[in-house]
Amino acid sequence: MRDFSRPTTLNADRLFGQVAQKLAVAIISGEIGAGELLPNEDALRADISVSRTAFREAVKILTAKGLVEARPKSGTRAAPRERWNLLDPDVLSWHFEADPNEKFIRDLFELRRFVEPSVARLAAQRRTAADIARIEAALRAMTENPPYSDACVRGDLAFHEAIFAASQNAPLQCLASAVIATLQWSMVLKKGEEEAFADSLPDHENILLAIIDRDGDLAAVRMTGLVIDSLNTTLASVNVGQVEPDKIARIKHTK
Repeated sequence: MRDFSRPTTLNADRLFGQVAQKLAVAIISGEIGAGELLPNEDALRADISVSRTAFREAVKILTAKGLVEARPKSGTRAAPRERWNLLDPDVLSWHFEADPNEKFIRDLFELRRFVEPSVARLAAQRRTAADIARIEAALRAMTENPPYSDACVRGDLAFHEAIFAASQNAPLQCLASAVIATLQWSMVLKKGEEEAFADSLPDHENILLAIIDRDGDLAAVRMTGLVIDSLNTTLASVNVGQVEPDKIARIKHTK
């Protein structure tokens, strides 16, 4: 599945992008522990063709994202996790490549549960006719294309992006890239779960209807249900336990 989670992305086709990805996955997976020296370009050549320029550019990128740090007289080392920019879309994608573990998945969906219902509530209160048209177009892309096709994925991400835009709150919109990246990579994990995707379409439509009706509380409740459902299908895809099935049933049947 191609990455549609943001307009621009670190170019994996460029050598420095490949080096950055390899080092990042090694750091996130624990293969290179916090405080350990990064392998130099000579050590990496066994797996990938690395030039000194590409290596330096990759290290510069990872430093900006908080994954590595340069220490005077002691070289460039992996940074501790608390310094990583976990909301950076590249860092999120590297996490899923390294180890989509249950704790990290739950943490990301916990962020979504805090943020997206509030965004949906504001969107219902502040949306314009143009916002509604944008959300409706995104929903059509989801319903008129095969599940998990490129067009369908773009529609799903656009649906949530449009709701963020409709909230008319610039600081909240700064969190959109993290939520959209989480959506993108949860769909990677769930790819093939076509029945679950089909089941989610009425939930998306109901969120849209609540926003059209300017019912902020109902939009928030329905968005909460959608996020919980998505968490459960994602966890099921990586064979770990689900959460709150009784709460899901209550939320989904809220009028």
